[in-house]
Parts: sequence; structure tokens; C-alpha cells
Amino acid sequence: MTMGNLFDVIDREEDKLGKKFDGVLIDPFNEMDTEEDKPIHKQVRDDLETLIVYGKQTNKTIILTNHTNDVKGWIRKDLSNQSYMYYPPARPEDWAFGQQWFRKAYQLITVYRPQPQTIEIMADGEVDVSVAHPYNHAMNNGNNMSLIKVQKSKPKGIGKIGEVHLFFDVIKQRYYTIDENQNKHYAD
Repeated sequence: MTMGNLFDVIDREEDKLGKKFDGVLIDPFNEMDTEEDKPIHKQVRDDLETLIVYGKQTNKTIILTNHTNDVKGWIRKDLSNQSYMYYPPARPEDWAFGQQWFRKAYQLITVYRPQPQTIEIMADGEVDVSVAHPYNHAMNNGNNMSLIKVQKSKPKGIGKIGEVHLFFDVIKQRYYTIDENQNKHYAD
């Protein structure tokens, strides 16, 4: 599949179903073929521009998944003084061809699951965190925390950058957040 025939595939499927898609989710590095005669950074730039235009013309939400290029791990000591490899949340520059994504994207969202050792260290206060309670809660609830971080949002004034800690309730099979009083708030 290439960017050129992606739109044909979408049109064919919409015709077959007799319905229109509201959005498209694609992993370009795993599902799309690259052009051999074009440098990859230029192809990423051109493909992003093509997708932005297509999304505007068809009023579709386009979601591209990406992965980190090469996040460097740090050697850390856990609370029992054992060494482990710590991988921080990916920054935009850590994403594969991140500069292009940061320039072109409307939203950059990172989903991060910290290792249990990292949660324990942050809950213990060794690492400076602005809000410590999510780490304490995670440590006491099976280390089930995910950090959702919005790293870029445009147009300005509509979206905001920031982060939220989500927890998974295995009994209710639902995600929730907690407030400063440790009260759970489930998504509606």
C-alpha cells in the first residue's frame, strides 16, 4: 500500500459498505511502502501534507500511529538498590522522523506505561514529580498506570498540552482517574 492507493482503498471500502468513514487510523511505517528514489524524511513530509489535505477535503479524522526511533534507556536503582533499565516517555524528537511530525501534526499524543520500579521510585519521592499521588495510587493498585501526554495541540486556543494519569480497574474493566482525595472518577 502506498499513499497514492490508500485513498482508493478507502473509497472502495466505503462504496462496498454503502457508508462513509469518519476517520482513518494507519501505521505508516508498518503498512505503507516507501518510494525507493526518495529520501525517507522527504517522503514522510510529503505524505503528512497529503494526509492533511485529504482529511480536510473529506472531513475525516486521520490518526497516524508512530513508534520511537531510538529512546536511550538510563540505568537506575530501584528501592531495593537493584539496577534496572529505565525508559522515559518519548519526546517528539524521539519519534521516528519526529521533526516532521512536530512541524506538521495537529496533535501529538504519547501513551506511556512506566515500569513498576519507576512507579515505586516516584511514589517514594526520589524523583521530583509535581503531583505525587498518581504514583502512590498506582503502586497500591497493581502498577496499572498509564500516562497520556499531549505534547502538541493546534490550532492554538482549542486544545491544550498536558498530561493525565489513567488507571485500569480490572474488576469493572474500565479506566478511571483519581483526584487529590484519592476518589476514583470513571469515564462516562
